[in-house]
Order: sequence, then structure tokens, then C-alpha cells
Amino acid sequence: MDSTVWRHVRPWALLPLAGLLFAIGVIGSLAASRPPSARPSGAPASEFSAERARAVLQRLLGDGRAHPVGTPANRAVRARIEAELRRLGLVPEIRRGMSCGQYGVCAVVENVVAEIPGRERTPAVALASHYDSVPAGPGAADGTIGA
Repeated sequence: MDSTVWRHVRPWALLPLAGLLFAIGVIGSLAASRPPSARPSGAPASEFSAERARAVLQRLLGDGRAHPVGTPANRAVRARIEAELRRLGLVPEIRRGMSCGQYGVCAVVENVVAEIPGRERTPAVALASHYDSVPAGPGAADGTIGA
């Protein structure tokens, strides 16, 4: 193309083209990073099912009330976690210890530990979460989601 043509093109005239290319890039990026659709409870056991996970979470949380450390509600959630692990064929172990928060409040905590034996001699993977909640909430927005 003759360079004299580009001398007559105003820089602002290219803005709509730049905007269109930017929009195409953003839409393409969003489409490529979209998570897979949620699988129903009837999905094969080898696949993650959001419906099955929700059912387990509902079983673990029970009535959904707050369950701070040291309360009967917290012990009930721990018992449901133990039962769920046993249902999966695991042997849960309770490990008790003392934990203190940043404001000097201390409590006895009970960690539920279960081991899934590996099939290969590779490094172990540890998953951790907490099952207590603050007094004003059910705990479903923090550690229980990671469980």
C-alpha cells in the first residue's frame, strides 16, 4: 500500500477498529476461561458432580446454624464429618489441640484426619479445611467450601 494513503488517515479514525479488536479479544478470553458446566448427580462417580457435592455439604452442615468451636453445634458437625468419612470407607481420627486467635482467645480444637492410601509411590497430597464457624454465620462461605 502506498505510504501516502496512511498520511491521510487520522489516528482517531482507527479507534473503532481498535475497539472492535479489543472487544473480540475480551470475548474470546472470557469464552476460553469459562468453567465446565455443572454435572448432575447422575454423572459417573469418576466425575465431579456439583449436585452430589451440594448434597454432601447439606448433610455436613445439618440445619445450617452457626457452629463455633467448643459448642454442641460444632461437635454435631464434627460427628457428621466423621460419619461421612466412614461412609466413604475411611477411618477418621480425632486430634485435639489448643489454638489461640490473634486477640488472645484460646480454645480446644478437634481436627478430623483421614488417610486415603495411594496406589502409587508418589508424594502425598494433603487437603485441609476447618469446620467451625463464627458465631454469626453458618461457615458455608469459608472453610467448609474447601472441605
